[in-house]
Order: sequence, then C-alpha cells, then structure tokens
Amino acid sequence: MKVFVSYIRRENPMDRLKWVAEIAASLGSPHVDDLVDHRGADRHSNVVAALRTADAFVAVVTPSYPATVWTSWEFGVAKARGIPRFALLPDGELVASGTSRWPWTEAEEAAMLGSADVTEPPLPNLCGNAPAGVG
Repeated sequence: MKVFVSYIRRENPMDRLKWVAEIAASLGSPHVDDLVDHRGADRHSNVVAALRTADAFVAVVTPSYPATVWTSWEFGVAKARGIPRFALLPDGELVASGTSRWPWTEAEEAAMLGSADVTEPPLPNLCGNAPAGVG
C-alpha cells in the first residue's frame, strides 16, 4: 500500500521526518517528499502523482499544518478521493479520521479546505511549503 505523508517542512526537520516515515511504514510504503531522491525528476509532478496514486494519507500534526495552501490541498485531495486518512499526533500516535483522537472537527476540516481546488495543485512557488527545490 502506498502512503502519502503530508507535513509542514519548516516544522519537521530531517531527523523527525525519518521518525515519521518509520511510523507511516506501519501502513505501507511511505512517500515523504524530503526523503525522496528527486535528481533528474520534476519534483512538483512527483509529489502530485504520489498523492493522486496513494492508497492512504497521513497528515503530520503540527501547529501550522492547517494553514498552508499545500497541506490544505493535499488534505482536500485525500478527502475527495475517499482514501483512508490518518493523523500522526505529536506523541507518535497514528489515529484514523473519525476516531475520538482525530485532531480536527468537521468545521475545522472545512475551514482547512476553504476554497482549495482539489483538481489543480497549487503552483510550486505559491507558499513556503511547496515541495523543496520547486518554484
């Protein structure tokens, strides 16, 4: 199973991303953008393709997660596709959407999604959480 991991780069240093990947691996093969070798490839397209073909989605919960264009778009795509969604809490617990520990209410999810167009990815340079090396 392919698992897309959505996170805020500035809130997740490389050592934490390795820890995140280990936890996400309990669900399948994780795609953590900053742990992927993108040499010779279009990083933006690779991120979009990884999300659109994922079998599960993991949002790494940090204070700014709901606030970026990219994470909102990624969250919206996963929700629109109906794939299983999980949140990785700061304490390392992986929780499924709809469970008592899910970190966002329906209203917070709606606010996070806002006017995100799940059919079109954001431009690479649209925000500070664009895939590294893009934009």
